Amino acid sequence: MIVQTEAFVGTAYFIVAENFLEKPTAFGVPLGALLLFFWVMRAIQENKSSGQQSAPIRQSGNTGFSPSTESIPLVGEVDDSVVTFSASAMKTAGGRTMFSFTIKLHESGTFFIAAGQLRSGRLCRQHYGVTQVTGSRGETISGTSNSPGFSSGKWAIGAYRTIQDIELA
Repeated sequence: MIVQTEAFVGTAYFIVAENFLEKPTAFGVPLGALLLFFWVMRAIQENKSSGQQSAPIRQSGNTGFSPSTESIPLVGEVDDSVVTFSASAMKTAGGRTMFSFTIKLHESGTFFIAAGQLRSGRLCRQHYGVTQVTGSRGETISGTSNSPGFSSGKWAIGAYRTIQDIELA
């Protein structure tokens, strides 16, 4: 675009380029609007991630699943060379506590996944549940277990070879 301006001495011509932020992109949207959209989406995503990091570790009530505690060692459970937990969580609702888990088997066989309230390295007799799983080496299994509800203390989950291996407090 050529613009004519008058100066004290005479007439001068300047070439003025359109603002690059106003030029449409291949999507037909001005580049400035597209950059603003991506900036807003990034700010929203950062806000969500920072909110998750500042959340309390133990949630109670019907607010959803609390974070994983499979790293808490339990008496009698198999080690990570036999069964590895890739995820676990719990939530309490309606007087029951539900535990979800995902495990990877490093040995074929039947295992018992027990979860509940933690007391002195063992599961509490009044607040625990067991689920039996069977699979082949290398298989990934997801499942749930439930127990009578509890609203205080820590919880834990572990894998056992037999139901008799589960030591309760």
